Amino acid sequence: VISTEYLPDGETLVTATWGSLLSWWNVTNRETTQTVDRGFLVSAGIFAGEPYILSEPAIGNIDVYNAESLQNLISIEEAHNTTIYQALLSPDLSWLVTASYDGYRVWNMETSEMAYEGLGYPGFISALKWSDGSELLGVGFNNGDVVIFDAVTQSEEIYDVSNERILAIDFSNDLNIVASAGDDNNVN
Repeated sequence: VISTEYLPDGETLVTATWGSLLSWWNVTNRETTQTVDRGFLVSAGIFAGEPYILSEPAIGNIDVYNAESLQNLISIEEAHNTTIYQALLSPDLSWLVTASYDGYRVWNMETSEMAYEGLGYPGFISALKWSDGSELLGVGFNNGDVVIFDAVTQSEEIYDVSNERILAIDFSNDLNIVASAGDDNNVN
């Protein structure tokens, strides 16, 4: 097993192996409920009341599908040139952000087209967070930078927040405040 994710029901654990098998486990009785060959598990979560899985079936590709029905919502081939190590759906399901060693990219979920490419930063992406209304995306880097991507204008601003890795980002409800925290033990 190389990665694990609890589904938000708290009763199901999804595991991924080097052999690209994803398995759903009932944590109460420790039995598998299903196993599929869907690739490396990138993340899982609940969106619009439904559980979703994001996986990398081959290096640089990304699939998003419903974790219960296994219905595929979007497949993007050659999303990146290297392994995708983070991916996150926006709360309104209109955007998908993928992070790789070559930067981050924002994808339109309706068209499967890349809407924005954030490349050229001197750091590894260590945190991703969408605002509740899906207007803003926070991207934290291991060099202490935070990028705020505006999905409406499809532009970004870079902030030099710290000299240490950013581990978490969050937005206030009115979007006037962005908080970040990281290895420097401060909230900025």
